Amino acid sequence: MKICKHVLDSQLEAIVSPTPNYRGFVKGCGIIDATYAARLLVESHEEKNRSVHLAFLDVEKAFDPT
Repeated sequence: MKICKHVLDSQLEAIVSPTPNYRGFVKGCGIIDATYAARLLVESHEEKNRSVHLAFLDVEKAFDPT
């Protein structure tokens, strides 16, 4: 199973590479990193007197537990 996952991961990475700001399902990036990045974004927009819209998606129940 791990071999299949590795093959699929490498094929998908060749087609779709996440942006540097992507935080979901990235090894080593947790909720603290995402929260900090969101806070920096909001502060930056507030300093420039610009509006910002954020969306948060909770997908905890979207996947079966393994």
